[in-house]
Amino acid sequence: MMDNEMMEARIRRLAEHTAPDQLSGILEACEARKGTVITMNEISNKKKNRFVPIAVAAALVLVCLGGYLGYSYGSAADPGVTGSIVEPSTVPSDAAVDSIITLDVNPSLNIIVDAADKVIEVQPLNDDARTVIGDMDFAGSDLDVTVNALIGSMLMNGYLDDIRNSILVSVANGDTAKAESLQQQVSDMINSAVGEGGFEASVLTQTVTSTSETASLAQQYGISEGKAELILKVVAADPTLTVESLAPLSVNDISLIASSRSLSDSSVSQTGTASSKAYISVDDAKSAAYAHAGVSASDVTFVKTDFDSEHGVMVYEVEFYAGSVEYEYDINAQTGEVVKYSRESKTTSVPSTTVSGDYIGEAAAKSAALSHAGVSEADVC
Repeated sequence: MMDNEMMEARIRRLAEHTAPDQLSGILEACEARKGTVITMNEISNKKKNRFVPIAVAAALVLVCLGGYLGYSYGSAADPGVTGSIVEPSTVPSDAAVDSIITLDVNPSLNIIVDAADKVIEVQPLNDDARTVIGDMDFAGSDLDVTVNALIGSMLMNGYLDDIRNSILVSVANGDTAKAESLQQQVSDMINSAVGEGGFEASVLTQTVTSTSETASLAQQYGISEGKAELILKVVAADPTLTVESLAPLSVNDISLIASSRSLSDSSVSQTGTASSKAYISVDDAKSAAYAHAGVSASDVTFVKTDFDSEHGVMVYEVEFYAGSVEYEYDINAQTGEVVKYSRESKTTSVPSTTVSGDYIGEAAAKSAALSHAGVSEADVC
């Protein structure tokens, strides 16, 4: 247990990092709240966060910061703003909105800032975001204070950890240079804040412009326009994927699918690697498919494995040849169970490529495609 002195020391250290100019006010707010019982409800269907001991300091600052910011900035906020928990359509029309920064994990939320990067409000876009924001009021606070507090709350509530470490940052601003600068700043803030949790974040950043297509998809699937735009980019890079299959997934899972298929888009930047710790390994998925097919690894002459999803469940797509038979399997990425499979005898030659790692290379892929089509390379224009 932490006594009051230890608690104050930990709050002081974190506050000095996130909001040094507001340290005295935060400590006063915490002093005034000593003795208050704070109930931390367990989020349904979420495992206990192993980084909670490290995130406790962030949580303490969040509790105090919420009350302090509300008190310090409440009078300066636009009278049309009633708090941070509002719907996207209620941004005050006379507010000097310069940029909208959307954070998607899940949760999804908007941080609306003015030209000086002072926060006008934070908007939850779903129920998980409401849990993250709680009763904190960020109106008038600095962007770095807000990002640190929100990431600390995501850590505390189990939305970010070493198993789900990806976060999408989408910036809407008519000035491309300003948008890119904000992307970098927020990415750095997130990496620093997550580092306090003892693991590496995977941060994807993009500049976005609202379109009728992204707005329609966001409304249809109950997601942010930033996430809708990312999904459209992924689908454009691999038309075998669909918006419908990707929309229910977390940013972490979408990133895993894109990475496994080597998909990229020049307008999306990424730092770190999406965690696959929630799922079995590629080798385990292959073994499950081989066992069900009744073949041994030595019988396999070609194999290709990608992440995909089936009705919102992450799967490994395992395609392989053994003898004169082509096999296609979907393996549940969490349990290793066979979701579906097919097998087809081939009268034409099958690839005889030696498998090396998870990806077979361009030559092997080309050979497989030609074999599947029943044509030779000479027949292709």
